[in-house]
Amino acid sequence: MLEQRVMKPHRQHSSSIPAAAPLSSVPEGKRHGQQESLGTTSGGKRREWGFSAVEMVVVAAIILILAGFAVPVLMKTIYMSKVRGAASDLSGLVQQGRILAEKQNGDLAVYAGAVETNATGAFIDTTGNGSTWKTGDPDIPFGNGVTNGVASNAPGTLNPGFTPESAGTVLYFSPRGLPVKSSGATFIASNGVVFYITDSHGDWAAVSVSGAGRSKVWVWNGSSWN
Repeated sequence: MLEQRVMKPHRQHSSSIPAAAPLSSVPEGKRHGQQESLGTTSGGKRREWGFSAVEMVVVAAIILILAGFAVPVLMKTIYMSKVRGAASDLSGLVQQGRILAEKQNGDLAVYAGAVETNATGAFIDTTGNGSTWKTGDPDIPFGNGVTNGVASNAPGTLNPGFTPESAGTVLYFSPRGLPVKSSGATFIASNGVVFYITDSHGDWAAVSVSGAGRSKVWVWNGSSWN
């Protein structure tokens, strides 16, 4: 009889199979399924971005504190710019009156008071209506809250470089374009005048008109005229 041999499969020793390398030894970028995606935590949960309620309250409080300092300064600047702008407009009106007096070869007055729409401002009396504005008179209405000031209430002492006429003296320009003042039925040379402008917030400006007819804008900065 032939001896029947059964071939048994060769059993490999388990020690011959190489062990898998630990994850830590795998080069970065070659790990499959192990990389953390941006915006997720190590546990796989999506990381939430934003501010907490406490942080928002702190930021709001800081903004309010800064606004408390900035707003008053801003409003002061706005008020002062209106007064300064009115003074600049008045200075321009004065020079317009000077030119018109020469052009018309007559005496023209510049008044501070009510103008069109009953607003406060100044005008040139070209219609001969005196101190009351009339349609046709060149004028400048001041901005809201800006009024003509009184010299006796003005802060400090303004030194325009000349001795101005007493408060209330009307400024006239002669046909030669020089400041004059009324003296009975005639006009005589004027030393010059000063117009004051103010508002309800204590801001002041002024326009000086010298005896030569030159006008200049002055602003009170809280301690002196500049």
